[in-house]
Amino acid sequence: MAFLTKIKIKDTGKRRVSDATQNCTEIAPGDDGNPGSWLTLDVEEISMSLDVNTTNEPTLKFENDDQNEIFGISEADTSSIGVPKWNIRGVLDLTKASDLKTFAKLLKMAKTQGVKQITGAGTAETWLNYVNYYDDYYADQSKSTATTIDAINVRFANITVNAPVGTNKFRYTLDLVETS
Repeated sequence: MAFLTKIKIKDTGKRRVSDATQNCTEIAPGDDGNPGSWLTLDVEEISMSLDVNTTNEPTLKFENDDQNEIFGISEADTSSIGVPKWNIRGVLDLTKASDLKTFAKLLKMAKTQGVKQITGAGTAETWLNYVNYYDDYYADQSKSTATTIDAINVRFANITVNAPVGTNKFRYTLDLVETS
């Protein structure tokens, strides 16, 4: 059996993180069936990627040292960072009514327009809620690994389901894009 950890996800209904009063018309339900409540997921894998966009287009460089004319290649050194992306993978059991309801809630969440939030539960808290503090941590060395954020704001980019033939299990993958 694969190692499972728990995370929570909820649909805030907010169209933008900064606008607390602007709500979507639909908000997906959580564990208790109430719209906007936390949905707990058993996940196999959580990953986060942060692309560094570096321009490495070659540009011609001419150097003249009065003895030799040298043409070389130099590199344009500009860079930026991309939007953090989250990938959450889990397995659900087709024979369990609770797993089927969880899957239905995830599909509903993917279809609604509001900002979602993810947060750690249990062992996931050790890094999931701390990862967004990297900038502040280096700016303020007094922060410790115990410093966490409440939740990470994300939007669905994709949900994929893979159900192998001959099994009652199916794997889902959530591709989420961080938003602020």
